[in-house]
Amino acid sequence: MLFLLQKSFSQFFVAVFVAVSVTVLCFSKASAQTEGAEQTLLPAALGIRTDAAGNSWNIESNGTIGRIGSTMVNSGLALEVNDEAFASFQPSMTADGKEFILNGKPIESLPGLQVQRRIRLIPGTGGLRYVELFYNASPERVVINVSLVSNFSGNYKTFISNRGRTEPVILQEPESGIIVTPGSSQSTKAFLFTLAAPGPVVKPTIAAQNRYGLTFRYPLEIPPGETRSVVHIVSQVVIPQVFDRRTLLSLFRPLSFSENGEGFDSRWNETVVNNLEVSSSRDGMDLKAPLIELGVERGSKDVLAIGKDSRLIGDVTGESVSLESEYGDADFPLARIAAIEGMNGVEENTARIYLRDGQVISGKLTLNDLSFSQIGGERSELRIEELDRLVLATSEQDAFELENGDLVVETYRGDRLRVEAGAEEVSITGRTPWGSLSVPIKQLLKLYATPEMSLAYRMEAKNGIQCVIYPAQDELKVTLTDFGVYTFQPMELKSLTNSPRSLEEMPKAVDKATVFLRGEQSLIGQIGNTTLPVVTEEKVLHTASSDIRVIERLEGTSFSSGGLPIHSPLFRIEKWDGGEITGYLNLDTISFNVEGESWTIPIQDIERVEAPSPDLSPDISSAIRDLVEKLGADSWPVREQATKELGAFGYLAVPFLQRELSASTDPEVSRRLERVLAGLN
Repeated sequence: MLFLLQKSFSQFFVAVFVAVSVTVLCFSKASAQTEGAEQTLLPAALGIRTDAAGNSWNIESNGTIGRIGSTMVNSGLALEVNDEAFASFQPSMTADGKEFILNGKPIESLPGLQVQRRIRLIPGTGGLRYVELFYNASPERVVINVSLVSNFSGNYKTFISNRGRTEPVILQEPESGIIVTPGSSQSTKAFLFTLAAPGPVVKPTIAAQNRYGLTFRYPLEIPPGETRSVVHIVSQVVIPQVFDRRTLLSLFRPLSFSENGEGFDSRWNETVVNNLEVSSSRDGMDLKAPLIELGVERGSKDVLAIGKDSRLIGDVTGESVSLESEYGDADFPLARIAAIEGMNGVEENTARIYLRDGQVISGKLTLNDLSFSQIGGERSELRIEELDRLVLATSEQDAFELENGDLVVETYRGDRLRVEAGAEEVSITGRTPWGSLSVPIKQLLKLYATPEMSLAYRMEAKNGIQCVIYPAQDELKVTLTDFGVYTFQPMELKSLTNSPRSLEEMPKAVDKATVFLRGEQSLIGQIGNTTLPVVTEEKVLHTASSDIRVIERLEGTSFSSGGLPIHSPLFRIEKWDGGEITGYLNLDTISFNVEGESWTIPIQDIERVEAPSPDLSPDISSAIRDLVEKLGADSWPVREQATKELGAFGYLAVPFLQRELSASTDPEVSRRLERVLAGLN
């Protein structure tokens, strides 16, 4: 199974097409055994499949949907890159038959581009979910046009966006897809395409070919060594009698990206260009996203939205809005409100209030003397039972940006609530395969549900820890800014965001080791083993842990036909004195101390270990300091000799030299320090 990361994709993209007991297709041996690589892949049994909704799909070897019976699609979602057709070789599938993995042949005009299509049958609602993966193995930035081409067996009648626009050329921010209706003699089913998430993400253009074909085009720019991907969904639905907002919502919501995350590796999140929710997990919560999904552009005037097309411009006056909610009761003055979503004449609908600080809260709303008047028109009273959407004008009080220390909880019902984080001593406690972990919520960057694992959360902490945890506490009691103390059940929480900063922006722990584990997980702590036995050339070398700078996995575990490991992973060990050892660790596990707890980590799970810099003796520190001073000497031979001698200290000198470089004001000294550091790195 492919696990794909933007940061480390180049380490294993070339070795992920593994079929245990069938075939191994790999371009290199690097990281052949990443998480999930042990899952057996079988030769793909392509052909006709039936989804949970009873719709049939004829999946061909290049991922194109072939025609079955009277369905309106003759050839659907054929992939082209810069107008060159995708062709696969040796397609495979997962053992449960739910997902096909199609590896692309080299593209003649783009020899450095590697392409993979992953197609999964969607449980429950039915349909197919595609993930199109593009990795740039070249040293140059690549700009490509990705086209998804569909041809119909006859002329289609029309296509309509999820917001009710007829035959759009490009999707707007609130729009996520289209429904294509067949001509009168074609089929009783329409085809629904989910092409993007609502919001400011990459949206495709839509080109029509004389009403017998549609092409969706995505522009992609891929830096060298990185990955970009496009997610999309296709389904067959009964042709609706009307295309009002309620009907379109009921059709598109079950086929949104957020509702169909099963089997989606969270490490693809960083690569997806057309999914706002996935991107927000990486970059921090986008507090404007719920407002954008209302489909009303905010401006200098208030807007009363009625249905899919009607927008009345005017002014809202009134006192406040009263809310009765699960979290408590509150009264919000009009100045704090950014939008209100009413019940729109349907008793079962949920009313929501959107605040100018990004909070979204559902419950029973009472509009206290709120009225709306069009420009030059009469004023009319607003009632929550009849209100569709009311979006208020932008204001200086808008505060949709997260600041350091802000804490926002998102629930599965769609609510977003701010927490008073300053005084909280509450911790998130969870279990991992290696040990238990408790992190104060003030130390969290973010915690969010993983779509591929039920009841699991990915946690990122300010100290550099990132791992998947299973909640080990029955409740989380916090103080909400507008409601006071409230107790959440773990099953209610979708995410918790505590900072706008990413993990990469946080300062690194200089006095602790970092263990990188499969599944894009990392732990910060201390290695518990005093020595590590390394088997190399049939000899065992006992290496002191304090002498080790980096341990890097070169190969995965080899397995016998019975599934038992033949030998441990192959590692390269770099020492602080510049020495190198390549071999197998003669251990099943290592001991690692995390947050005061001793964890046992299997060797099989380790991808890389980075050790903290050792303390330099006074003599070595003095010698390095003297050499740095000589870098600014008048004599060129003295400067050159000092440069060479500094390089001879190896990695031990790096932290010292980095500090000297940051403090240096002499261009010659700075240039030589950069030269030494470049050589050491």
